[in-house]
Amino acid sequence: LGLLYMKDGVWEGIQVVPSDWVSESTRTQFADTFWPWEYGFGWWIFELGDGFSALGSHGQMIYVSPENELVVIFTGRGSDDFFTLSSYISDYIIPCLPE
Repeated sequence: LGLLYMKDGVWEGIQVVPSDWVSESTRTQFADTFWPWEYGFGWWIFELGDGFSALGSHGQMIYVSPENELVVIFTGRGSDDFFTLSSYISDYIIPCLPE
């Protein structure tokens, strides 16, 4: 799912998800009152470049950054501390990317 959205809805040369939907669903639709992030349609909008994320139970996370051609997946049974997971991306992963 992360790769599909990073590639604007195209999978193996076929437009599987309309690009308009990818664009619309990954931009801010409303600002949540509990979390500090904004929300699209099924995607949380992070302040990590052009990134957006799907967040699940127990620390499951898909982070997508089309600008960096990056998809990061966290799996396993951890806590729901998405602040820590997003700090791993901003503090360790993104600084290692080539410029």
